[in-house]
Amino acid sequence: MAAKKRGFPYFYTILALLLLIGIIAVAYGLTLLNRWMADYEASQPKYVAERMFREYFADPDYAELLRLTGGQHSEFETYDDLVRYVSDQIGSGETEYRGVTGDLSGDMLKYVVSAGDVRFAQFTVVKSDEVTEFGNPIYSYGDIQLFYMTDTVSVTVTAPAGATVYINGIALDSGELVSSAETESCSHMPDGVTGLVMNTYTVSGLLYDPEVEVTDRDGIACELTRGEDGAYTAAVNYSEELKNEYADMIIDFTEKYAAYTAANLRFSAFSARLDKSSELYEQIRTLATNTVFANDGYKFVNQTAEEFYMYDEGVFSCHVKLTQILWRANRDDYYVYVDIVFYLHEINGEYLIYSMDVQ
Repeated sequence: MAAKKRGFPYFYTILALLLLIGIIAVAYGLTLLNRWMADYEASQPKYVAERMFREYFADPDYAELLRLTGGQHSEFETYDDLVRYVSDQIGSGETEYRGVTGDLSGDMLKYVVSAGDVRFAQFTVVKSDEVTEFGNPIYSYGDIQLFYMTDTVSVTVTAPAGATVYINGIALDSGELVSSAETESCSHMPDGVTGLVMNTYTVSGLLYDPEVEVTDRDGIACELTRGEDGAYTAAVNYSEELKNEYADMIIDFTEKYAAYTAANLRFSAFSARLDKSSELYEQIRTLATNTVFANDGYKFVNQTAEEFYMYDEGVFSCHVKLTQILWRANRDDYYVYVDIVFYLHEINGEYLIYSMDVQ
């Protein structure tokens, strides 16, 4: 009788299958755990902060940082001026960052950036609404703040009305005008004519001491002086053309007027240069000369006629100075210092004196 063949026990087959399934499950679980741990680690905000630091602060581009943070500058300066100002202030020290307290929920983490000893920026990393494959929160770039001092300067410029004031090549307008002051000339003007007015402008909020220029109403540069307070004053540009044409005539008139006041000359010797319709004409004609220094003769020295200024077509003024020396036998010479601003206007093609201001 043949022997009966025995099969492999089912128990061991099942056990082997269970062991295989267990090994596969453990391997899968370990793989899943490693993936979760890698996902968790990769989602940590410190990596976002590191990327953000390297992108913006490791080698800082201040022009870009100022653009991102809304850096402001005066309309009389450029964006490059602001970039230079901030860059110079922060310096070139090696940059580094560190975390500081964020919000209690952990939704926002804050970091400060320093260059050497200068803390110049702050940025945040924020939790977004998105999550990873394993449900870990995803962090993203937050806000950037740039810290710098704005120790601004201001500039004040006084210039004749009608002149154009430039700050760093940009013309000022009425928005920077702070005051206007009439000069003495305004009280000597005929109807319809404006005397010399000095306008004062102020520009504030500048990062650097600016370049200041002033041109007169004809576009000619005005000389600038700066006072101890830092304010600029533009000189009035006077007319060389008027001076060349009328200086001799005005000096001749002044000498004759001075001789008249010393009772050495008649009114008619110079009255043709006066506007007969003016108050000045009568004032001089009726001038009392009986209290002057009695003398035997006179002469003039140091005659100058300067500051010829045209206010309007047909009206100008000039400033005359001279010294009159009166002498008399057996007495010391008597000196009269004449210093007068004359105002002339055109009548029938001829300039006549209608007012004067004794200095």
